[in-house]
Amino acid sequence: MSKLPNLQARSLDAVQRFATRALNRGANAEDTELLGVEALPDNLYRAYFRLEFFNFGEQAVNVDDPPTPSKSQWNTLQKRIKRMDKKAFTPRSYGNITHDEWGVCCYIDFGFFLA
Repeated sequence: MSKLPNLQARSLDAVQRFATRALNRGANAEDTELLGVEALPDNLYRAYFRLEFFNFGEQAVNVDDPPTPSKSQWNTLQKRIKRMDKKAFTPRSYGNITHDEWGVCCYIDFGFFLA
């Protein structure tokens, strides 16, 4: 990855609340698809979330062959994050992953500019 800009450190609780809203598909906080957030080096954060966030409709999420979100779907999520906080930065690091705790899920990295 190329050199990152200087990013603001935020409390993990604040980042968790932000990611909960960003990955929410309904009117209630309970409608979030967020599974968890972890801090990465350089004040980046990684949000893990369910594949269902991308609303694959009737297509069941098969653990052996999970659906892959399109580039357009990822771009829409990145724009959503940036609209929610003008200081948000998404370094185009995202994808599907098999997590030890949550199994097959998606992740997206993000941070917040200093100024």
